[in-house]
Amino acid sequence: MNEAQFDMRQPSCRFSPPSIEGCKRAHRGIIVYHTASGPFPKLLIVDDEKMIAESLVAIFNRNGYEARSAFSAEEALELITEWEPAIALLDVVLPAMNGVDLGILLRATRPSIKILLISGQIVAGDLVGGASKFGHTFEILAKPVPVPDLLNSASRLLSSN
Repeated sequence: MNEAQFDMRQPSCRFSPPSIEGCKRAHRGIIVYHTASGPFPKLLIVDDEKMIAESLVAIFNRNGYEARSAFSAEEALELITEWEPAIALLDVVLPAMNGVDLGILLRATRPSIKILLISGQIVAGDLVGGASKFGHTFEILAKPVPVPDLLNSASRLLSSN
């Protein structure tokens, strides 16, 4: 990470020039590290509640990510064939394939994608617990997730190996 690129005077959290590979930014007390995916790390949000998904896309796009949304696991799998994110933010309770199964599938087929689960449903704990019995562990955040927590979790995932 290049600490020389740190600039707290940029309130929009956009950095330039766009070719910067690493950037440390501060915004409202949140420090976000961007490294692996180029100047704007790609983040996929999968949530069947369109308003939540699109709100999260807007939040992440304003904070230095290239975020896109899908409203089902199947739509996410199709999108990933042409646009591979660094992080997938998955709602646990989705129609058809749930977010835990999608996370397991993504880890098996695209191991470079970091997985973060979110849910407002009690059943999510059972699904995540069941997956952990088979060696699949995930970080899960409870909805509604405070924006600083989301940004910090995404940042931490990007900086982890």
